[in-house]
Amino acid sequence: LNNLNSLILQPSSRKVGWFFLLPLVFSKAIFNQSRRTSSTQSPYSSPQYYFFEFPNKFIKISYNFNESINSMPLQVFFTCKQQTKFIHQKMKFSEFYPDYFTATILEWQHLLKPDKYKDIIVSSLQFLVSEKRIVLYGFAIMDNHIHLIWQVQQGHFPKDVQLSFMRYTAQMIIKDLRNQHPAVLERFLVKASDRKYQVWERNPLSVALWNQTVFRQKLDYIHNNPVAAGLCAFAANYHYSSASFYEKENKTWPFLTHYNG
Repeated sequence: LNNLNSLILQPSSRKVGWFFLLPLVFSKAIFNQSRRTSSTQSPYSSPQYYFFEFPNKFIKISYNFNESINSMPLQVFFTCKQQTKFIHQKMKFSEFYPDYFTATILEWQHLLKPDKYKDIIVSSLQFLVSEKRIVLYGFAIMDNHIHLIWQVQQGHFPKDVQLSFMRYTAQMIIKDLRNQHPAVLERFLVKASDRKYQVWERNPLSVALWNQTVFRQKLDYIHNNPVAAGLCAFAANYHYSSASFYEKENKTWPFLTHYNG
């Protein structure tokens, strides 16, 4: 309990006695095991989460692998249990790890071939970085899909950031199509109750990158995508990519962050 630096109660405002926290005391063996595994974690390590279920409540404990045991901050969250079927075992949350994110244009159409639509993607990414919603480590904008490696920052949720990004870019592209290319816009007409036109395929891919090896593999894959597609001979020669940032230290995209800091 000496390591319990912060206690957050949600949504109940009732006072909870310390005795209620006694079942949450972890054995030293568990913490030591966490320390042993911490050496294999990514330098972008984020809090790990453990869940404990109590009647009508569950408790989430988070701690950071990068913190020492003696100064490890814990946060305990109380919230009402919404379903009878919930979490009973140890579980990792990946919101604060870098994510490998892929979004595809509806039916793989080459909508992003004009540079003006690629610029909409770039502008949106730059905005998210400036608003401190994400850290962007890498990207490649292809003719019919995009690859990103970004890290959603604290205070924001990955699903919210993804939705905001995809909604804004879709709206801006649809606006230009309506004004400049109405015939092309009709190719994105869908039978949906919540929209008339759809730019992105639903359910984009998002994969948490939990260690540096996988991170580098995904970054290399992103940078080699234009080469594999025959758009360039060398990855660093493709403009709408972070490859030149890493290979040539090109400052074309100042909103990028090098994964080595």
